[in-house]
Amino acid sequence: MLAKLSPDKIVLQYYESSVYKEDINNLEAYEWLNDNNISFIYEYLKHTTMAKILRKSPNIIQLVKPSIAYLLLHTQDIESMAVEMQSGLRNAQFLFLPINDNPDVSAVEGGTHWSLMVISIVDRKALYYDSMYEGFVTSAAARMRKQMSRLLRIDLELISVMTPQQLNGSDCGVIVAEITALLLNRLVHETGQINLECGPMPLVPHAGRTFILSRILQLSAKELKI
Repeated sequence: MLAKLSPDKIVLQYYESSVYKEDINNLEAYEWLNDNNISFIYEYLKHTTMAKILRKSPNIIQLVKPSIAYLLLHTQDIESMAVEMQSGLRNAQFLFLPINDNPDVSAVEGGTHWSLMVISIVDRKALYYDSMYEGFVTSAAARMRKQMSRLLRIDLELISVMTPQQLNGSDCGVIVAEITALLLNRLVHETGQINLECGPMPLVPHAGRTFILSRILQLSAKELKI
């Protein structure tokens, strides 16, 4: 049934996330995940893993959508964004920011790599997870630290965190989603000092692709029944 749909056909509308047929295609092996794929899993985690904690503290953890993270990375007017986003950041303790390395803001779905930055505002640390360049801080990560320091009006210390390394050139987006889910579970369910490291823990990207696809299909089937 899905194979007959056009690429721009909406398969699922899940809260603020729209999933198109072409987004489904990206979940095949060796395909790159796009903004929509990561936006969907972030929306899913928000309404599942984070649901209970968000009812008590709506802004304590923020999963920033890739499109917003990209805007934060490249805007020339970060001060204006600071004013607009201040209400949402006021009570935040942790920010998850997917980073796309596309330097050309005019290129639609450009870039060749996804990585993740998790900001612990209380600790004033920007933790950087990179599944391809472990131990190396990319120019995109350095710029994001600078931009977020200005936005939050604090001096963030950038730390490269040991991260499971991908075995090909296409699994970076899936690993960003898996690391987000892993760390989020710890933040929501554990108490005391939370371990925000994830290496050398093995991640299984093909299982991540299968999980995302299964959630989309299940939710889509439920939506159709309603």
